[in-house]
Amino acid sequence: MCYSIHGPVGPFARAAQAIIKWDGKGMGRQARAKRQRREAEHYAASLTACQGTWLEHAPDAAELQRIRQIDLMLRQYRLQAMQMGRDKAGTHALSLDVYREPVWAALHLDDWLIEDVLEVIGEPPIAVDPDDTAFTTWLLHALGTIAHARFRRALAEQSRRFLPQYAAAGRIKEALAIEHNAYMTVMSEAATPLLVQMLVGGLSRYYETHDEAAISAIAAPPATAPGADDATGADDATGAGDATPV
Repeated sequence: MCYSIHGPVGPFARAAQAIIKWDGKGMGRQARAKRQRREAEHYAASLTACQGTWLEHAPDAAELQRIRQIDLMLRQYRLQAMQMGRDKAGTHALSLDVYREPVWAALHLDDWLIEDVLEVIGEPPIAVDPDDTAFTTWLLHALGTIAHARFRRALAEQSRRFLPQYAAAGRIKEALAIEHNAYMTVMSEAATPLLVQMLVGGLSRYYETHDEAAISAIAAPPATAPGADDATGADDATGAGDATPV
């Protein structure tokens, strides 16, 4: 199936569908809608490294219309979408490949979120053995500290804004993977490839732009970081247990 999450419950859609009507309580619905739109726009943009990019501002009516058109077009590929849903490992691998593309750099988590994670659970472990699951466990802990419902919805909404460019390039399978990840990110507590790779991308950028002393000053000491036995949130549906940093 193809999924869409930009309906009435979406923060941008709520604002767009508000009507001009005074409710007698000191603020008209249009004014409330504008305030909600500004708050949603600021929150979504604050999560990621999108400052100065097209993702920094909420989608306008024309962009929302393009996304709706892609939704309709993708319904023609329902069979392919169902096949992808059954091939969990393949869809997981494809999704990670998509989110590793440079175009997604603007959606990597912003520095303040990375610092929040480091302050709570400490620095990620360095895994030398490819069979070592310590880094995967750390990722699950990290997402557990930040990936609440509002965060998930905002990131999923932003990710769907990439659909038109993938569809225009004829990359239908990749577009279906983006839709699937957006749906799973909102409708479950899974550590989806979207969440994992946006965290990993932000983490990588943070370590490239900050020195070790500054990071060590922020990060919680290993003794206070959660242990591997506390890990939760492995995503059987999307294979998050197989998450890799690159």
